[in-house]
Amino acid sequence: MNKKKQGKYFFIILAGFAILMIFAWEQNESEILGSRLRRLNIEKQKELSRKMELLMLCNKLKSPEKLYKIVKEYNLVLPNKNDIVEIVVDEK
Repeated sequence: MNKKKQGKYFFIILAGFAILMIFAWEQNESEILGSRLRRLNIEKQKELSRKMELLMLCNKLKSPEKLYKIVKEYNLVLPNKNDIVEIVVDEK
């Protein structure tokens, strides 16, 4: 075999090996990103359920019956209409 053919075969083998290494690296990275994505989705679901729990608790505490019950339980005094300040928060 002459030197030119040996050089061509060497570069073909080297290119094939490089392609296989890049493919293996991409497969590994996709597995890592997939597991990270699954973990983030689980965290997101937990946070959404916590948000729903807090919204339900907030709505419970806002109900007039609950407020009157708390006022009676702790012997609090109801404020005058002039003393009440409403804060509106935009929910997104």
